[in-house]
Amino acid sequence: MSQSKQIESINIESPSGISIRVYRRGKKGTWWFAFNYRGNHRGTTQTKSLKHAKDEAIQKAEKLCAQRRLGLSEKECATAPLLNEFWSTYLEQHSKINKRPRTVQRDITSAKHLLPFFGTTRIDAVSKKMVAEFQAKRQKKVGNREINIETNLLKAILNKAVDWEIIPSNPLQRLKKLPENPGRTRYLFDEEWNLLRSKLQELEITGPAYSVTARLRRYTSISIGTMMRPCELISLKWSDTDFKLQQITVQDSKNRTSRVVPMSPAVYECLQQLRLIQTSKWPTCDYVFPNSHGCKASMYTFSLPFRKLVKKIGLKDFRRYDLRHTGASWAAQVYKDVFALQEVMGHKSLSMTRRYSHLSDRQKRDVVNAIDNRLSTHLAPADRLEVA
Repeated sequence: MSQSKQIESINIESPSGISIRVYRRGKKGTWWFAFNYRGNHRGTTQTKSLKHAKDEAIQKAEKLCAQRRLGLSEKECATAPLLNEFWSTYLEQHSKINKRPRTVQRDITSAKHLLPFFGTTRIDAVSKKMVAEFQAKRQKKVGNREINIETNLLKAILNKAVDWEIIPSNPLQRLKKLPENPGRTRYLFDEEWNLLRSKLQELEITGPAYSVTARLRRYTSISIGTMMRPCELISLKWSDTDFKLQQITVQDSKNRTSRVVPMSPAVYECLQQLRLIQTSKWPTCDYVFPNSHGCKASMYTFSLPFRKLVKKIGLKDFRRYDLRHTGASWAAQVYKDVFALQEVMGHKSLSMTRRYSHLSDRQKRDVVNAIDNRLSTHLAPADRLEVA
C-alpha cells in the first residue's frame, strides 16, 4: 500500500463518555470520525487540523447522541444550540448588560471550568447525572462553595434559554446545592483591636495626612463602625453622606439596592477629619477614599498596606473583610436585634446575619461561670477536688 493511502487514526473520548475514532487517509487528507451510540455513525470534519478535528468530532458526536436520547428530529434539534455556542450569546446579551463588572468576570472564570465539560453538549441535553460527574471531578481540586458558584451559573444560563424560548424547560431546575462550610466570622478581640489601633495611630503621623497609610486608621474605623463591604467603601462618595442627619446612603450595594447606614459619633468624627484633609488636597474629588492621586481607589489601594500591617503586628488569619465581621460581631454581642443588624449590613437573608449572633470561647466560659457560685453551694465537701 502506498504512503498516501495509509490510515492515520486516533481514539478520543467525549465529556459524556462516548468513544470516538478520528482518522484520515494520508497525511494531507481531511479528518473523519466514527462512533457507536445506538447504531454506527460516521462523518467528516472537513478540516486538516487534528486539534480542530477533535473538537468538531466531539461536538458532532455529542449533538447526534443528544438527538437520539431525546428522540428529536434534526429540525427540532436545530433549535437547541450547544452550550459553548449559547454561552457567548448569554455573556454578550445578558451578563455584560445586567451584571456588575466583577460578577461578569466571575461568570467568565466559572465558564472556563464549565465549558470543557459541558461545552459540546446541547443545552437541552444537560442532565443532573452530568452535573454530578462534573461536581465529583471538581471536588478533587476545589471546595463545594466554588463548585456551587459554577453550577449556579450553569442553571442561570439554562434559565435564560427558557426565558428566550430556546428550550421548553430547565433540566436543572431542582438541582440541589452541595453542602458548604459556614462563612468566616473572624473578628477582633479587645486586645487585638487595641494593638491594631495603636499601630494605625503611629502610621498616621509618619507621612502626609493625605497619604493612604495616614488615612488607614480612619478607613479601618469607618469599616468597623459602618460594617460596610470593602467595595462599598471604595465607591462611597461625599454626596452619599449627610452630616446633618448623620447618615450614609450606600448606593453601590452588592445586592443592587440602596440602604441607609447611620453614623456613630466615631464614624462622624472620622469622616469630618477626612473631609478637611481632602478639601485642601483634592477639592473636586467626590470619593471619600480616593487613592494618593485623588482618583477612585482600586480594591488594592487600602488592602495592601492593611495586609502588611496585620502581618507585621502578628494578627493571625485576619483579612480586611474581617473588619466588617468585627463590627457585626461587636454589635451582635451587645444589641440583640438581628433584624436591625440585617438592615444595616444589607443582607438579603436573615441566615447571613445570624452568623454573628455567636459567642466566643471566652463568652461561653463566662456563661458557665455565671452559675458557678450557685452550683458550688450545692456541692458536698466530698465532691470538691483539690486542683494540683
